[in-house]
Amino acid sequence: MANAFVAEGVERVFALMGDGNMHWVAELAKIVPVVHARHEAGAVAMADGYARVNDQIGVCTVTCGPGVTNTLTPLRAAVINRTPMVVFAGDTPSDEEGHLQEFDTEAFATVVGAHHLRLEDAHAAADLVAEAFTVARRDRIPVILSVPMDVQEVLGSPEVARSVVADIAAPVELDPASAAELLATLEGRRCVVLVGRGALAADALSEVEELVDLLDAHVGTTLKGLGALSNHPRSIGIIGGFSNRRAREVIAQAEVVLVVGASLSRHTTDEGTLFGSAALVRIDVRPASADAGVWLHVQADAKAAVRRLVADLRSRRLTSPRRGSVDWAAGMVADPESIGSTEAAAPILDPVQVVRAISNEVPAAAQVVVGVGHFWNYFIENYTPKSAGRTHFHYQFGAIAQGFPSALGVAAGRPAGGTLVVEGDGSLLMSLPELETWARYQLPLLAVIMNDGAYGAEVHKLAAHRQDPRHAVFGYSPFADLATALGIEAHTPSTVEALAGHVRDYFARQRPLLIDARIPPYAMSRMYQRTVITAEAGHR
Repeated sequence: MANAFVAEGVERVFALMGDGNMHWVAELAKIVPVVHARHEAGAVAMADGYARVNDQIGVCTVTCGPGVTNTLTPLRAAVINRTPMVVFAGDTPSDEEGHLQEFDTEAFATVVGAHHLRLEDAHAAADLVAEAFTVARRDRIPVILSVPMDVQEVLGSPEVARSVVADIAAPVELDPASAAELLATLEGRRCVVLVGRGALAADALSEVEELVDLLDAHVGTTLKGLGALSNHPRSIGIIGGFSNRRAREVIAQAEVVLVVGASLSRHTTDEGTLFGSAALVRIDVRPASADAGVWLHVQADAKAAVRRLVADLRSRRLTSPRRGSVDWAAGMVADPESIGSTEAAAPILDPVQVVRAISNEVPAAAQVVVGVGHFWNYFIENYTPKSAGRTHFHYQFGAIAQGFPSALGVAAGRPAGGTLVVEGDGSLLMSLPELETWARYQLPLLAVIMNDGAYGAEVHKLAAHRQDPRHAVFGYSPFADLATALGIEAHTPSTVEALAGHVRDYFARQRPLLIDARIPPYAMSRMYQRTVITAEAGHR
């Protein structure tokens, strides 16, 4: 089975060893590097992060019973993110009923939304591994491969042929009738183009940029597409709940919104309030979904479809009535800067200035991983990526504690530009075992901990409901001391300038480094100022 995994092109595996998988892990480690995590959730999150940046199937392994149940949260996040992954899960012996760790892994997979395969016959091992990878590639879904201990002990042939690569459907071309209908909808109208992760995955940004120019459109991105065409003169940044004031004003004036490679979730539509009366037109490789308000859905590959639209526009020499005129949104008010309240008893750092300092120092080639929590609002509102497709958010499933272990998976691939993770203190406390993993492998990661000594989101929500927010304030954990004790260089900077210097130092040397950036627990991000009832002045 180890040979079968290698035949699929596996180059790295993330593991939490137990009785149910230890023999397979030992065999695999003879052939490919194995990163040993300290918790099953960490192993799955690492495989998720690795898959996101390496265009490979993430592979991890856990033991049976509680080893499987401990994967629930990161596995569900990977399902929502559509991360292709294979999880080798040891299983209790098939010939032993009432085993202490007996568990229905197939039912678990169904609940979490993953695909499940179980090996019953040792002689079918290579074929089942090939099937697992085929499903993961084709459907972009985590596959749990359950292998009972007794089946693993059956000796098999060491020779395994390379399996047939999954039959991935060819790009769906845009048919002439759909192209004509799209152009009839777009031409001559005030248009905003919304770029999603699907457009990045299809390598369609240059085609989208041409279309934006031909239509005199404005362009923005989903959170997953952050950084795409950000230097375009008519870029309006993020479109969704995090849209700034100017973006909202531009969108309000739009007559049509062209969505390329993105779903229209409640976050992207800001609970259905963002697009007003604009016609919503979507190009996506997936079939039409239940997203409300879509007037026209065209199922096609983003690159092929947009290229066809560009070619048709150019060949017909059509010109938008607004071409050469003043930008239809140029007179709108720019978004005012907002750094929220930074009042606090302790001499700590302004979170807005922290993020801006990070933004200034991160090179374009870096991979950036961002956890979720109140702190991430500061990041989204103030970080300017220098390239697209290298900023990875972990808000799937609304679960904290996913960013840091995922970043370890990214760093395990040792990307040339380095790896930065921005994480919250509450999240890191849930992932403390993986600090030791980080130190043991000396993975070249920069971890900036936005440490507000609290569950920041709950602080503001409690206050908004007239409850005492101090129930969510716990004090500043000494992350620098913890990291130093494990052999990781760490600092608690007293100024933003000092923090910026540490960030520069990391990207110059790319050695393990933790920065404990202490920020006030009662400061409120711009997003929370807009969406959460402001806490009483005395609580801030």
